[in-house]
Amino acid sequence: MLDLLKKMLPQPGNGQRCCCFHFGRCGSTVLGNMLNAHSAIHWSSEIFHEFHERADDSKDQSEPIQILHDTIRQNTLPLLGIEVKFQHLDANGLNLTFKDFVEVVMELGFQNFIVLKRNNYLRQAISVARGQQSKTWHVKSDDPKPAFSKVDLDLEQVGLGGQNREIIHCFEHLDHCYSHAVQVIEQAGLNLLELSYEVDLESDPFVGYEKTIDFLGLRLEKPMISLQKLGGYSIQEMIQDFPAVDQRLQNTPYAWMLDI
Repeated sequence: MLDLLKKMLPQPGNGQRCCCFHFGRCGSTVLGNMLNAHSAIHWSSEIFHEFHERADDSKDQSEPIQILHDTIRQNTLPLLGIEVKFQHLDANGLNLTFKDFVEVVMELGFQNFIVLKRNNYLRQAISVARGQQSKTWHVKSDDPKPAFSKVDLDLEQVGLGGQNREIIHCFEHLDHCYSHAVQVIEQAGLNLLELSYEVDLESDPFVGYEKTIDFLGLRLEKPMISLQKLGGYSIQEMIQDFPAVDQRLQNTPYAWMLDI
């Protein structure tokens, strides 16, 4: 796959390019919508999402190459941004290591990289479970807030990160992906911005937006916030069997997530 990508990808061309890596339910959509509203930015969001989600065996491995090619070719603005979930690189997706993917997009002129992290993985996992249960992932700012209901979090099958894992193994996987990504980007000498959902987006998405605009060296504009926050509840209020979750996380590096 890596050799195929290198052989068939288009030339870098003009303009600045940025790639944002994250897992789901971390504020990436609200941030991406704000960036896409900037007059100098075309933000293409998760360009490999549909390819990764298809589970059939008939996927054409040249398709991601065409997706990248079309995304670059169609952009006419000074900056192109794309998002990649870490699981988009797994065996059901591009089947590339993180390092190999970074090498590919570097050759296409991507020099700016963002790693967006939600530090409280438990809340992130609950948000994924709630989305799967309700089939509602985003609510526009001016729409009614959906009715709240507790989620049944299966501790053996936590779906955060592209496949089901036991909850501790899931959280350890996320730790590894984030730390490895930062290490690879820094070792390659690329521009890196690390954003935190809790610090930069949860209370005021403009904080993360302004940090990103400054990182990209662009003029600040003030976009609308298109989506509403669906949280605001304690962990105990959100989970059906809180005692089981509490017992599983106690005496682990993730116990603090129960209290925030």
